[in-house]
Amino acid sequence: MPMCLIFRVGNNYYMSSTIMHMSPGVPIMKSTNLVNWEIISYAYDTLANLDELDLENGKSTYEHGSWASSLRYHNGLFYVSTFAQATDKTYVYTTNDIERGPWKVAAFKPALHDHSLFFDDDGKVYMITGSGRLRLVELDNIDNDVFGIKQGGIDQVVIENASLPSGVVQVCFI
Repeated sequence: MPMCLIFRVGNNYYMSSTIMHMSPGVPIMKSTNLVNWEIISYAYDTLANLDELDLENGKSTYEHGSWASSLRYHNGLFYVSTFAQATDKTYVYTTNDIERGPWKVAAFKPALHDHSLFFDDDGKVYMITGSGRLRLVELDNIDNDVFGIKQGGIDQVVIENASLPSGVVQVCFI
């Protein structure tokens, strides 16, 4: 799954990235030419108040903070999602102003590893999650707020082993 995604809204390109154990987290970058990028925002100031994340009591969360962010734009809202091993949660942040915020957060368990948000034409929202074994998980979506995994919703494996070679041979002629 991608660790970042680039898309365009109007004349601007946007991308999110992973900071892992640092705060503020999930930097949002903007470019008008795909060459020069500037950090314009962060999805959060503090992920959670844990000793590991606050670097207190001799604890740290190196490599266990937020990972593999997914940035989307849908119906006038920007969505950035990430997960954290330290909290065992998945986080979905939303805003209509990507540069000034504020970002609203919805968090739920479990941490869906290496995920990507998908908005279907019928209004349903999913996360594709996993590395190797890819699952499609339906999320609750009430007034554009993602609240968690939908009880009784779709939760199925879509690719059993995405790590296997596809059997497709690419030939390049130069």
